[in-house]
Amino acid sequence: MIAEMLAELGHNADLACDGQEAVAAVQARRYDLVLMDAQMPKMDGAAATKAIRALDPPANAVPIVALTAHAIEGYRDVCVAAGMNDYLSKPVKLRALNTLLARWSAHTPSAAQT
Repeated sequence: MIAEMLAELGHNADLACDGQEAVAAVQARRYDLVLMDAQMPKMDGAAATKAIRALDPPANAVPIVALTAHAIEGYRDVCVAAGMNDYLSKPVKLRALNTLLARWSAHTPSAAQT
């Protein structure tokens, strides 16, 4: 569903089925942003984020945004403590996703190069 929303907003996306695949993808390719599901099999979002942050630059500096159903107060702090830059609660609304993308587009390496 997120991939469809991103496509509707004019963005391309690679999908990972679990945290291990997400880390491997970031190791293999440069990304402008990672939307990280908090709960995934094999490796959850917090562990995957910590693994990405342990990579060599520039891969370790990619902005990471948590996507989670945990809409409780204080959960954003949990995500930030894990190394994520931001937080978006599910169900994700198109407008909220667009706002988030606009916020982080200024922080991406490709945006800085244009």
